[in-house]
Amino acid sequence: MDLAQYRFAHPIALRFSDVDALQHVNNAKFITYMETARMAYFREVIGWRGALDELSVIIARIECDYLLPVELADAVTVHLRTSRLGNKSWDFEYAITKQTGSEPPQVAARGLTVQVAFDYQQNASITIPDGWRAKMLTFEPALEG
Repeated sequence: MDLAQYRFAHPIALRFSDVDALQHVNNAKFITYMETARMAYFREVIGWRGALDELSVIIARIECDYLLPVELADAVTVHLRTSRLGNKSWDFEYAITKQTGSEPPQVAARGLTVQVAFDYQQNASITIPDGWRAKMLTFEPALEG
């Protein structure tokens, strides 16, 4: 996996409650880490300022492939990129890395989410807002819109 393809990276602060009885980060926490990075991407790339009525998105699909265990002492970063941009939906791909001590980072998990632009008042999918599309295309030069 080429992390150079991921222009956005968000560090995750691990908490003691993230760890299960086997002293590994619980698998469900990886989904939360992807969500945390996704919200940071919306803020930093799209320009979302936190108003829930301005975030017209639903998650249609989530995938996560677990490759290595993560422990509480590891430094974790979620790398995120927009890999597909459709008319009403788009894909985010994730690489969750862990770094133990001075060792180089290793990919501990890979993920994918499919987002759908959504109008909650009409309860229907909508076209991705032009401003969002433009910002994703500008930020992701490898993306073909």
